[in-house]
Amino acid sequence: MGGYEHHQHPNSTCSSIGCGHHTRQSHNLRQSRRELRRAKHSISARYPERYKAPLLTPGTSPTTMGVFSPSRSRSISRVKAFFLARAAPDPRSSKLLASIERLPPDVFQEIARRIPLLRDILNLSLTSRSMRALLISRLYRNVDLKTSKQCKVVLSMLLKHPDMARHVTKLIVHPNNIEWTATDVSLNESGVVDLLVRAIRYMPSLHTFFWDGVEMPDDYLWLVLRNSCPLLKNIGTSVGTQRLDPASNLYDFTDLTSFSFIIKKRSLALVSDPDTLPDIEKIPKRFWEMIIERCPHLERLAIGGAAPSPRLFDIRHITHGRWPHLRCLTLGDLSIQPRKRRRVSWIKEPTFTDFLLAHPSLHKLNLQYAGGDHFPTALILPPMALPHLEAFTGTLKYVATLPNPSLIKSLSLTSLFYSTSSIPYLCSILESLTSLSSLSIWFDLSFNAKIDHDHGSLLRDLLASSPQLSHLDLTCYTYPSFDVKEFSQAIKDTESAHLQSFILTKMHSPEDGKMLNTATQIIHDNPHLRNFTLRYSQDSCRSTKGIRPRQVGEFGVGLDEIGNPSTLAVYEWGVSSLSTRYTRRYMHKLGERPLFSSVRSLSSRYSLRSQKSSITNVSE
Repeated sequence: MGGYEHHQHPNSTCSSIGCGHHTRQSHNLRQSRRELRRAKHSISARYPERYKAPLLTPGTSPTTMGVFSPSRSRSISRVKAFFLARAAPDPRSSKLLASIERLPPDVFQEIARRIPLLRDILNLSLTSRSMRALLISRLYRNVDLKTSKQCKVVLSMLLKHPDMARHVTKLIVHPNNIEWTATDVSLNESGVVDLLVRAIRYMPSLHTFFWDGVEMPDDYLWLVLRNSCPLLKNIGTSVGTQRLDPASNLYDFTDLTSFSFIIKKRSLALVSDPDTLPDIEKIPKRFWEMIIERCPHLERLAIGGAAPSPRLFDIRHITHGRWPHLRCLTLGDLSIQPRKRRRVSWIKEPTFTDFLLAHPSLHKLNLQYAGGDHFPTALILPPMALPHLEAFTGTLKYVATLPNPSLIKSLSLTSLFYSTSSIPYLCSILESLTSLSSLSIWFDLSFNAKIDHDHGSLLRDLLASSPQLSHLDLTCYTYPSFDVKEFSQAIKDTESAHLQSFILTKMHSPEDGKMLNTATQIIHDNPHLRNFTLRYSQDSCRSTKGIRPRQVGEFGVGLDEIGNPSTLAVYEWGVSSLSTRYTRRYMHKLGERPLFSSVRSLSSRYSLRSQKSSITNVSE
């Protein structure tokens, strides 16, 4: 016997099987009609001038229209095709896009060069394939990988797409970044080096490379960089606990314009006994031969790390260097002069003062000295020394001895202010910097004990002493922490109309409100602001875990036709109470109630974009 066949006379009573078949068919027909009705209202509302006629007219069945057949699988595919055909883009917009794309490529490159945010360039490139082809060189020009995950994902992607890798000109790699990596997560850095060795071969345009790992990378990486990247002129590396290799390929480069040799710390904890210094180590002789003899056009040099440093290198040979084009010098916690008990010498060595006098081209000077007799305690310079110095980083005692304080436009204070008694002296020094427009400072008034201090008055004194500030980077680890509204009110009270941007880092508090509400209040109090960043830290500067942000919010202010704040471009990153990370990117119209449900819905939409945003602009 063959397969079961059911025959039903039209006038007979339906069997259970036949009736079920026709019931399902009728149900599918009704469901499809409901879908078409909903589509009619949706499409007609979206395109009222194009869809005025009903989708189904009397006497016309969906089958005769060719939308679907009684078969459910075929009906779904045809309904989808119907929706796609009806929702086609307006031909006028396609013509406009086509006419724009006929502009010379140089015009798009110039437009992209003037767009400050990479995500805006990304959005522009997503408008069409031809637009992406025009802007891809700008998208992958500067690659800054801030997390371990980004190191693996982006480097693997560049390895698979050499056509994208060839556009990379600047590459910065941060595996095991203490700020963005959980303390219980550690990435095997040799795997990152392996990806780099394979991907760098496809980067002939690379001119800047910096490695920021826990330890120095495998020495073979420097050989590959030197052989594969003929334009490479700016290199840098972190230095961990491993001994420096005198035969390293790192010292074989020639004619560099920038070199960084940064000492890495596994944590940002303060040294418990500041009088105890590590043993002084010597830097290999081949390093000095490369820097002093084979790099005469050096413009930027950085050696050492933030104080207090776990390693103390002897850099007295630097005083013999003469670089006529040196513009930026960064010296960490290092030994640049012999200690008092070892200063017996028959040969007169050039001093650090002699070195500074020999480099009048310096524009930026960063001295991160912690204390001790291995570094000058003051800058003893004649009044006309360093005539072009505009930016200085160091302790307050160095600022007080600068030869031309009125020329300083940017100041970053590396010393921690832990007592209110030092604030008046700080303000008096700031008042002497009449050209100061950017200030970075950090303090912890609860360094020894919990206190209850009026932060508002301290902030007002700080702002009043620098009325010309346009940017402020303030880090405060005082506990209990202050309310951000106090900071906003201090800006308003001092009438700091020149202040356009700030970065505020403070201890996280359970009383902190939602960042968007706080940002809205800040703009309401200070409409002259154009962008600002709020950072809530879950650790203090004395934590053995280092400084890790719990929540970060970046806010850009949009203006209306008459110049008043109207919108906020918001980017939020944080860690939820369940220790899961989230990112949000959205626009908020000032004056409207925040719709946090819609914000959450945007998080998944921007998950891919947040990965792409790992390719970020690096300051020139």
